[in-house]
Amino acid sequence: MPKTCEFVLYRGRPRAFGLYQRHRAFDDYQDAEAHYERRPSLLVEPLDNWGKGSISLVEIPTDKEVNDNIVCFWQPEAPAKAGGSAEFRYRLTWGSIEEDRTRLARVVDIRSGEGGVSGTQTDDDIRKLVVDFAGGPLDDFGAGSELKERLHVTNGEIVHSTVSTIRGQGIWRLAIDVRPAGDAPVELVGALTDGSRDLSEVWLYQWRKGDDQPN
Repeated sequence: MPKTCEFVLYRGRPRAFGLYQRHRAFDDYQDAEAHYERRPSLLVEPLDNWGKGSISLVEIPTDKEVNDNIVCFWQPEAPAKAGGSAEFRYRLTWGSIEEDRTRLARVVDIRSGEGGVSGTQTDDDIRKLVVDFAGGPLDDFGAGSELKERLHVTNGEIVHSTVSTIRGQGIWRLAIDVRPAGDAPVELVGALTDGSRDLSEVWLYQWRKGDDQPN
């Protein structure tokens, strides 16, 4: 099940974090038994100062669709010590939670296919990823604005990347050509920026050579 991990930090401390179920239409899954589109989102709101730390998003390997294998959790900066103790108070909110769509642009679509330029001979190893962003701060940027991509890749090489706007649609498109460095999964992290701050949520993607569908 696709999930979105969202979190808000204040001076390194978590104000809220959780997993959001965005896809709410039956057509998104076509599953008449599990009805994944009805799965609840979960928001965790600390009630005390938890101190500094980080939010970890983990995909647990599984060979069965029924296993819910996407988790996120808070990891304190200070390691646990033998004989020590820690106390954390928090509020849990379950259900169809509405996300804040004004703070950051959202990923609205992801596509993948053969890399390179259409109509030309390309390297079969190159994969093209196309990520569409919309909303939030992007609504304030016109077609003539210049936005940039912030990308990081593991086990691969970015051959080419570009950011462009789709006129009249309110969409900014990030296109990436990536070449794997071996058989290990290629992991990409990306966001749109104006050069001084991120304008979009951070997009994480894992692709293994031979896979044809985005995760």
